[in-house]
Amino acid sequence: MPWCHVLLSIPVTGLTVFLFLPVPVAAPIYLVISAGSLFVYSKILRAMHRPVATGREGMIGREVLVTSANGHAGVVRWRGELWKACSAGDLHSGDSVRITGVKGLQLMVSGNPARGTDLSKVEDPATSRERKRYDRIAPLYDSMEGMMERLAFRKLRARLWAQVTGEKLLEVGVGTGKNIPYYPPGVEVTGIDLSPRMLESPHACRSSAS
Repeated sequence: MPWCHVLLSIPVTGLTVFLFLPVPVAAPIYLVISAGSLFVYSKILRAMHRPVATGREGMIGREVLVTSANGHAGVVRWRGELWKACSAGDLHSGDSVRITGVKGLQLMVSGNPARGTDLSKVEDPATSRERKRYDRIAPLYDSMEGMMERLAFRKLRARLWAQVTGEKLLEVGVGTGKNIPYYPPGVEVTGIDLSPRMLESPHACRSSAS
């Protein structure tokens, strides 16, 4: 079942709490479930009406960080991805430059480089907002998903990771490390996440150390 269907059905499936608990106990739980569902729905509707800023149109004018350079050519980081870049002037590692065009799989960049610029200062605004949002909720993230984790997510994680093969794997968006206990044995896994606070959570630290 698609995840959107699962989200939409939560208020209905949440009624099952009345089958197992007395009404005075079940009612507050159901109100919390309904309120959480309404919050998620509002976020989905807001995202659906957000202007699209992808492809070339979304890249032109953005500032990126040069991660490596060789004369006029180099590599820049855009939204966590590494792109080949070319400039009319020399590039230097650590420069902050602006995207002026896209030619195939190569970016055209220019501007007055700012040496030693912190990545957070040239980060895409939408990415920065998302990072800050997850940093804020990181201490409560596991508690927020606690009920769904026990009821469904654990089984889904075990089923998913049982089908994963390979000697080296990269998990993008590792979060608080909930998938770590299910990693296949003998596999080298690298986990990355947009939010440093998520990686610093006690759950992630315990899982990565085990």
